[in-house]
Amino acid sequence: MSNLSFDEQVDFPPSPHSNQSTELLENNDEISETAPLIPITKKKDTPLPKSQLFILRPILLFGLFGNVIGITLFGLSRSLIWAIITRSSCGILNGNIGVAKSMLGEITDKTNQAKAFSLFGFWLFSLTGFIVGYFKLIETHHPNSQRLGFSAAKLALTLACMGCVQLFSQFIIYPWLARRINIAKTYPFIWFSYIPIYLSFPTINKFYIFLYDKKIETADTIIWYILLPFLTIRFFLNVFSYTSSMLFINNSATPNILGTVNGIAQASASFVRTVGPALGGFLWSWSLTNNLSFPFDNYFAFVVLSIISLIGGYQSSFIPHNLSAANSSDK
Repeated sequence: MSNLSFDEQVDFPPSPHSNQSTELLENNDEISETAPLIPITKKKDTPLPKSQLFILRPILLFGLFGNVIGITLFGLSRSLIWAIITRSSCGILNGNIGVAKSMLGEITDKTNQAKAFSLFGFWLFSLTGFIVGYFKLIETHHPNSQRLGFSAAKLALTLACMGCVQLFSQFIIYPWLARRINIAKTYPFIWFSYIPIYLSFPTINKFYIFLYDKKIETADTIIWYILLPFLTIRFFLNVFSYTSSMLFINNSATPNILGTVNGIAQASASFVRTVGPALGGFLWSWSLTNNLSFPFDNYFAFVVLSIISLIGGYQSSFIPHNLSAANSSDK
């Protein structure tokens, strides 16, 4: 996004539909280098204000520069305190996500919006991280028993497989579905689908304990093949819910308040990401040590997640169905 020439007028090739308010660049060779995978549309008669663009450019550049510094210092950290401070600095110095989402909403319409926001997550870097982590774990760890009997290498292999699932879901499945269904109508079902997935994980753990007690030597392999489809569904649900929420947020706001809305959404998400891991870790630890029966045993953290999914599904049923696609007249 940082290479986009914000202050230059976009010239479109001749179109047989020149009387329409928007024009679609269908030849990828004619699309700017800044978005080689996204056919970009732009309202012909209402270019983005230059004053706004001159403000957005330094914000994006400052955010990228701050992110580089923060991540570099994080990689050099040698203590927990230093790691926390440097990782926090990434968030303080990087306001790019809200800005980039707003700009992506400005340059896309209903013909390409789903594909554009699918690319926003840059899940390729997630896959790279999984693969690097896999080789690193093989190099530095000997096989050791996990809660499901997985060695460190098999655990890393599982994450690498999920990286591939995430890529395929993000780039292929989600854009394909978005062209054929109303995302807002389907969104509550996605939330409700989390419930059986969450509750399956402690059940799979109990099944592993059963196999282990029976001294079945291939218990970890059996569990791995059982777990893989559940993880695959969960990662697809993550892709669908996260990408859809970005679309709804952008389509619910008019251009003059789009940046503010995305900023509030990003701040709210950051707050939840701060509280969530600590709360989840506390609930998980408590459930393993309280010696209570269901639902307060090892199911408890997953029951809480299921309740949150149930509430989220109910709330999402009120999302207007017309938010599934951008209104070209607002672009």
